[in-house]
Amino acid sequence: MKIFFVFVCLMSISKFSHALDINTVSAVLYGPTGFVTKPSASTLNQGMGNIGVWESFDDGDNDNFYFLYGVRNWLELGVRTDIPSQDSLNFVFKINSGRQDRLFKGFPLLAFGIYRSKSYFTASYQISPLMATIGTNLSDSNKGIFAGASLQLSKYALVQADIEDRNFGLGLRGQFKNFQLSLLYDGNLDQNIVDAKIYWGLGFSF
Repeated sequence: MKIFFVFVCLMSISKFSHALDINTVSAVLYGPTGFVTKPSASTLNQGMGNIGVWESFDDGDNDNFYFLYGVRNWLELGVRTDIPSQDSLNFVFKINSGRQDRLFKGFPLLAFGIYRSKSYFTASYQISPLMATIGTNLSDSNKGIFAGASLQLSKYALVQADIEDRNFGLGLRGQFKNFQLSLLYDGNLDQNIVDAKIYWGLGFSF
């Protein structure tokens, strides 16, 4: 059993997106309820959906399409596939505890999810306008604790970061009405800065 709860991240939510309410608005590699490359414990509200694409600036590398939907306030389902499709259709599943402070004040929002046939567990806590998120990969013993952070710069923009082992991601995201535009950097602490992957992403919430 892995032990976690060691990392604090910043997040501003309530005024950034009227559509997603308490849910974490974030970069498109994990849809609207995650960080740059890692998930949070948030899910889309019931009846809400998000559709989007992200694409590497390296031609033909890691292009992706996703669709996510809030079946309940605590249940998010979706699909994600490469572009063009190469038999890589992945089912997305996330269920959470419904709300933070459920058992006592300070009790985080908890979530279990499956993505690309790998399961994870994560915890998030919001003290508006801040939020903390940490988690662990349950399917891969070689993967350790992961964490993410977001900081709102203005009503329309935020910066993000996440990390797992030596891998890290940085993101800059803008939102106008229901559209989200992201610029993402996916790197490793052991490699040169120029060798990292850089992506752009476009999402739409409805």
